[in-house]
Parts: sequence; C-alpha cells; structure tokens
Amino acid sequence: MKTKIIVIICLLSAAISCSKKPEIPGIMIFNYGSIPQTEIETVSGTRIYIDVADPQMVIKPPKAGDILLITHSHHPDHYNSVFADSFPGKKLIAEEGKIEDAGYKITGLKALHNTGDQYLSKGGTDYIFLIEADGVKIAHFGDIGQEKFTEEQLPFLKGLDVALMQFENQYSGMPAGSDKGYNLMKEIQPKIIIPTHIQDVSIKKACGIWKPYFSVKNGVKITKDILPGSTSFILMGYNGSIYSKELNAQQWDN
Repeated sequence: MKTKIIVIICLLSAAISCSKKPEIPGIMIFNYGSIPQTEIETVSGTRIYIDVADPQMVIKPPKAGDILLITHSHHPDHYNSVFADSFPGKKLIAEEGKIEDAGYKITGLKALHNTGDQYLSKGGTDYIFLIEADGVKIAHFGDIGQEKFTEEQLPFLKGLDVALMQFENQYSGMPAGSDKGYNLMKEIQPKIIIPTHIQDVSIKKACGIWKPYFSVKNGVKITKDILPGSTSFILMGYNGSIYSKELNAQQWDN
C-alpha cells in the first residue's frame, strides 16, 4: 500500500512539474514610477545603472563589470557625485560615447534638455542612451526637451523596443498638457513606453493614446517575443498600483 502511495505522489509531482511553463530568460528593467533612476539587468547579469540620484534605492550594489550612465549632471535628481565617483565599472557621464562587450552595446547620443540649448559631445544638457542587449533595444531619454529628433539621432532610434521617457517637466518646457513628449514618441513609435517624469494629467493623457499596462512591481521582464504589436504604455510600482483600476489597464505578465 505504501509503495502505491509513493508511486502516485511521484506521478503527481511529475505532472505538476511538466505543467509549469519553463522560465524564459529576459532583460529586466527596474524603475520607480515617476523618477528617472533606472536599473537594467541583462540575461548574463551585467547591470546598467542610469541617472542614479539616490544610492539607497539601488537594488544591487554595483560591481566592476557593471555600467553607469548619466544623462545630465546639472540636476540632483539625475546625478549623485559620490555614487558616480566611487562607481567600480565603466561609465558615461553626460557625454557621447560607446561601451560594448559580449552581450550588450551602449551608445550615448547628444540631445537637448531645452529648446535653444547647444548639442555638445561632452558636458551638454542632455544625452540619450541606447542599450542593445539580449535582442532588445532600450533608450533612456533623460530630460529631453527638444521639439523633434535630429537626423543624427533617428537612425539609432529606428526599431526601438522600450523608451524610458518623460512627459511632464516644466524645466524641459513640458508643463501638464504639453504635447512635446507625446510627439517625440509618436515620431519613433517604440513598442513600450515606461514614463519617468509624469503626473496625473499626463498619465491619463498617455493612457488615452496608447494601450495601458500596469505592474505593481518596480521591475518588468522584457523579451523580444512578448513585445506588443503596437505602442503600449506601462505604469510601474506606485503608479501601477494607483492607476491600474482607474484607467482599466491590463496587468503586464512578467
């Protein structure tokens, strides 16, 4: 009798194991809802830190093989000099450039924080960082405030999968209700938009333009095969919790 019970338990365990979907490796993007500070972790474990202003919010301490990217260094919500100076890996601090290794490629592009600023290769007012890893193209736009993309920027942004983009920032000429951020995203039509600087009015406006998703977590997994067919908008963490029901958003399946 005991032998039969053991056999049945083993068969049930095997059936349950077989019914579970295999874990699909993907690139992880961590963001906190309405701030630029972002962490990206590749499948191989390389971590890319972007606009770290509060080191206490960092999920994993950086190691020598990691990367730090700063879109501009003149605002404290994007740059912490102590963290940047002590960072053990490679970094691009408000500058153009490339960092490339097995499994990833990073390109820094000069941009503008405000209309009328100068495009500078180093020490300018804003930079776009394009991260290509694990078959996914991600761009962090910092506090971009230019009216449209340049002929130099557009080829790099073609076929963009994920955009980390601001929509409401008076310091970049984007007051509540401004069309500037939306027009920039419509110009390149990324598959997914994760907002950085954004508030109530702009969240509701964005969710009326693009299909809204939410995640109550501060991190989402992205793989090439689960990208939506058209531009979608993901609210994460705090914003995901607050607006999911109000905006009838669909839960992002990690």
